[in-house]
Amino acid sequence: MPFTAGMPKGKAHKKYEFGNQVGLIATGGPTMTIKAIGAFEGNPHDRQTIQPLLEP
Repeated sequence: MPFTAGMPKGKAHKKYEFGNQVGLIATGGPTMTIKAIGAFEGNPHDRQTIQPLLEP
């Protein structure tokens, strides 16, 4: 599929997984509320996915 990417995971039983990164920001507690959600192409590091979710 053209919108998926191979992501090396370094697991012994599963060296690669396929898909895209998804970021999610939610509140804690008994009534969880999703505040932001986004999809990222490829396999960016988590440091690169937080700031775009915080922007309006």
